Amino acid sequence: MTSWIYFVRKSFAVRLRALTSVPHALSHEAPNSWIMRAAATQGCSHKELASYLGFDFGHDFDYLYYYAFAKESPYVQEVRELESGRMFFGGKNQRGYQLRGAQGRRGRYRFCSLCLRDDQTPCFHLYCKMEQLVFRPWHRCLLEDRCPHCGKYVELARDMMEPGKGKHGVEDLSWCLMCCQPLHRIDPIFVDAQFLWGLPYWLRTWGNHGPTPVEGPGAEAQYVAAERERLLAAKKNRDFASSVGVHLAPSSQPFWMVGNWQAGPCTPLSLRPRPEKGIDARTNSTGTVT
Repeated sequence: MTSWIYFVRKSFAVRLRALTSVPHALSHEAPNSWIMRAAATQGCSHKELASYLGFDFGHDFDYLYYYAFAKESPYVQEVRELESGRMFFGGKNQRGYQLRGAQGRRGRYRFCSLCLRDDQTPCFHLYCKMEQLVFRPWHRCLLEDRCPHCGKYVELARDMMEPGKGKHGVEDLSWCLMCCQPLHRIDPIFVDAQFLWGLPYWLRTWGNHGPTPVEGPGAEAQYVAAERERLLAAKKNRDFASSVGVHLAPSSQPFWMVGNWQAGPCTPLSLRPRPEKGIDARTNSTGTVT
């Protein structure tokens, strides 16, 4: 066994318990995201905290964490939820490919502006790192690949208190660490039925019952790029029509609003037949989940 792995397994729990106000990891949160939030509460950089816990920060911390605890997970309440993301790492049935940052030292993530806006604690989830997963099923919108303000990829981990030389710190992960501009204020691009029918079946239905492992190849990059342009153009047309008081035909609306279909914003995406009364059984008349 590599010496650093032995040290991490032996001392990780003891050293972590010695700290105060360490935030609990969220379900399916990426270790890169958690170590940044934890370091901010301790008033240090993510590299200093990782070194204290026994990790060498020369590589993507997602890989380091799951590699160190491949056979034995740490019995610490603060990192218990990190185990939910193990489904995306390793194993003979692993089919997903992960986005890689520059030189492999950081993890690259897509993001959903609605998740960053609505979550009580903004963070980055491991399924946002999977190359095949290009949209958020419970918000029915495309995942963003770059910050629209600076055009940079979201690569973690970075120091939240001082993201770069001369840059101010950020209060949470809903802000870009490269330009310190808000990621949560981006208008999402909603998907429609035409986009979904061009995806493999497993990807069309992914997320209906919560995050699951990647089951096969995703859509080709050219298809996703072309559909993004089409959906963006449709969004601009709807916004312009709304600004001048023109009502578009139902065929131009998002597919979940066509006819009587009024599923709530958090209802998992599905292509099953419409309910008899036009409202999903799990939602009330206002479209909120019951």
